Amino acid sequence: MSDIVVFIAGIVGTIGFSVLFGVKPRHLVFAVIGGAIACGLYLLTDQLGAFVSSTIAAFIVTLYSELIARVRKAPTVTFLTPSLIPLVPGGALYYTVSNILSKDYDAAQTYGLTTLDTCLGIAAGILVASLFVSLFLNIKKAIKNKKSAA
Repeated sequence: MSDIVVFIAGIVGTIGFSVLFGVKPRHLVFAVIGGAIACGLYLLTDQLGAFVSSTIAAFIVTLYSELIARVRKAPTVTFLTPSLIPLVPGGALYYTVSNILSKDYDAAQTYGLTTLDTCLGIAAGILVASLFVSLFLNIKKAIKNKKSAA
């Protein structure tokens, strides 16, 4: 499948999940932009492997979601959850289960490892970005407290 078709499908999937997830209309465009960023970054870094490309995309989308949540005065999860939908390894998981049921265990193992790599990459990207944001906010708060104490 061409990258453009995958990119458009990622955006459409983000729109659908945003509506299903109950994202308010005033936040919908920003959630979809996050999904476009995630899908685009994944496609640009796909040659680096499932783990690395998922980690990079999840990291950037988490930073984006944290920033937009503060600008839009909304919870981060409003933007983060729909934005990560294009990264979910649905196809790999489907083929993992399908190959298990067909008793093609070599193919199941290959797809299963891809599924696992993608899931771990998403988790790693979210965790590292969240740690950076938390560290930044703590430093900012400490500087503010130090200035007000002086």
